[in-house]
Amino acid sequence: MTSSALETAWLREALQQLRALRVCEVSAGHLRGAMFLLGFGQAQDAALRRYRATHSLFVTHASWRLSRSERVCCGWNDPEDRIASELNGLLGDRLKSVSISECFDLDMVFESKLRLRVLADVTAANLGQFEDNWLLLTPQHVLAVTAQHRIQVSPSAPTID
Repeated sequence: MTSSALETAWLREALQQLRALRVCEVSAGHLRGAMFLLGFGQAQDAALRRYRATHSLFVTHASWRLSRSERVCCGWNDPEDRIASELNGLLGDRLKSVSISECFDLDMVFESKLRLRVLADVTAANLGQFEDNWLLLTPQHVLAVTAQHRIQVSPSAPTID
């Protein structure tokens, strides 16, 4: 069973909200394996260069790679210290474009010419204990690309400031 056109449209719209936002948080490495989180936000205080994440991409069990032109910087099966180092290079970078394929593979291009590709390759056949390929957290919703290649939409939890 596939996701409805409405759920797919929600995901595409939510991804477009990331355009022009800066990466202001990276959580990778340190026993996380290939999983990572990128926080995207706008300046809270431009003079101090403070940013607060309003949206987050959480890559859980999907294969992925970060590249620049013809060179692969790192990928899901690299050592954690390399993953953390390379992904931290995205801090402060602005998202230039984002798209998803009909199978929910994710393609993000940043102003620095870095490109993040996430392959939604966790399928029902290899489900096991894992369910999600990647998730997008917005102020309103959590949108998960599941192993059944469906988009699961849940309300976001309230935040405490």
